[in-house]
Amino acid sequence: MNRRRFLLSSALAAPFSARAQSLPLVGWMHIGLASANVRNIEGFQAGLADAGFVAGRNVRVDYRWADNRYEALDEMAAEFVARKVTVIAAIGSSAVMPARRATSTIPIVFTSAEDPVEAGLVTRFNRPSENVTGITYFSGLMGPKLLELTSEIIPGSTPLAVLVNPRAAPTAAEVRQFHAAGEALRRRVLVLAAVTEDEIETAFRLASGEGAGAM
Repeated sequence: MNRRRFLLSSALAAPFSARAQSLPLVGWMHIGLASANVRNIEGFQAGLADAGFVAGRNVRVDYRWADNRYEALDEMAAEFVARKVTVIAAIGSSAVMPARRATSTIPIVFTSAEDPVEAGLVTRFNRPSENVTGITYFSGLMGPKLLELTSEIIPGSTPLAVLVNPRAAPTAAEVRQFHAAGEALRRRVLVLAAVTEDEIETAFRLASGEGAGAM
């Protein structure tokens, strides 16, 4: 059986073996908006069903959304720990570290677009750290490829700008990848950080002022 599914299934089944009075509770954490992640919820529910768990029948799921407010993730994690949830589902790299800071005992199962070792989510692929495990689809590695394609579209020696979110967990790893890609392309890469709309506008002005050919 897949290790991630085994961990989730074992965590959910444990209260039944102990004849607990209430259903096991999954605490779901996500940085984004519920309205933008309908398919994520459907996929999660389908995965639970494949493992024999149906919400309201033999498991409960508390879906929490940060609405793009990073500070809310720590509050969610602390609340889940206080409620002694059975397992925390940390969806996306940004949700994993707040969950890890909040507990070293409650199982945390994550999904991440980045290299989880590089991002510091786990120490090794084959034996993830302590109470944390999950899956990654490595979409973060597409960044250097996007830079390469941009360089083909905008040939020459003009700088290329990259906009990153400094509050996202894997940003440091992404920045290193972009600079390495720029060296390989022999192009100067401007890495500009922004979170708010005003910061994004400022980043575009800076990129224009530096003569960037593309963002």
